[in-house]
Amino acid sequence: MRAADSAAPPPTPPPFNQLRYDESYAYLRDRSRRADWLDPIKFIPFSANGDSYLTLGGEIRERYEYYHNSQWGRGPQDESGYLLQRYMIHADAHFGDYFRVFTQFKSGLENGREGGSRPTDRDDLT
Repeated sequence: MRAADSAAPPPTPPPFNQLRYDESYAYLRDRSRRADWLDPIKFIPFSANGDSYLTLGGEIRERYEYYHNSQWGRGPQDESGYLLQRYMIHADAHFGDYFRVFTQFKSGLENGREGGSRPTDRDDLT
């Protein structure tokens, strides 16, 4: 048996969290755990030992909605549905174990809804 055959595969990365600021990519300090093509932006070291690092990320969500007889037929009716979109980008800078800066930007868009967008459908990043 060769040494390469007996080597354990690298552990799998932790699952994504509902809130991006709850995620930690400090495990990527260990170069043997880097397997994903996006790992270079998940862990950008500021120092040689990796105690200070930056994580960049983002998310795109698209959802199509269609309601038949919306509000029991009151108000404008939409015969073809509409598209909701959300784009988010974030940066998470860690400076040692006790100081961290997290920022996130979001843009929410709505396309094609009869009667226009509702307040919760649209949040433009301008």
